[in-house]
Amino acid sequence: ENININSSNSDEGEVIPAENDPEEQAYQEIKDEFGFDPVRPNYLPDGTEFEECVFMDDKKEVFLLYSVKGRILEYRIYPSLRNKSIGYDVEDELINEEEITVSGIQISIQSRKIKDSDKIIFIAQFNYKNVVYVLQTQESWEETQEILKNLNFF
Repeated sequence: ENININSSNSDEGEVIPAENDPEEQAYQEIKDEFGFDPVRPNYLPDGTEFEECVFMDDKKEVFLLYSVKGRILEYRIYPSLRNKSIGYDVEDELINEEEITVSGIQISIQSRKIKDSDKIIFIAQFNYKNVVYVLQTQESWEETQEILKNLNFF
C-alpha cells in the first residue's frame, strides 16, 4: 500500500516537503552556496513565521528574517569574516553585556535600549567553524536565552 505523506487529510496535519518549505529552502541555499550546514535555531517563540532569506554584499552575509507577532527577529550569518567580530554602528544605549556557553561555544549577548524608545533589543554573537553568527531580537531575555540554548551546531 502506498502512503501519501503529502495528504492533507492526515490526522497529523499536512506534512510539507522540504522543497515547499521556504525556511528549509533558505538553509539549503546557504549550504549549497557556502558548502556548510549553518547553525540553526531548533526553538523559536510561538507565533514565529519565516519571512525571507537575503544574500547581501556579494554574498558576504546572509540575513534570515522572521516575524514574531509583528516584531522582527533577525538571524545573520557571515561566512566570509573568519573569526572577526562584527562592529556595530549603534546609537542604542548598551544596558548589559554577558556571555553564555552553549555546546562549548561562547555566545556574547548585549542588551540595548533603542534610541528614542522604551524598547530593548538583544544582540547575540558567536563564531562557529570560522563563521560569525548574529541573532537580533526584541523578544524577552528568557526567550532570547531559550533560542540560544537550542541552537543546532552541525
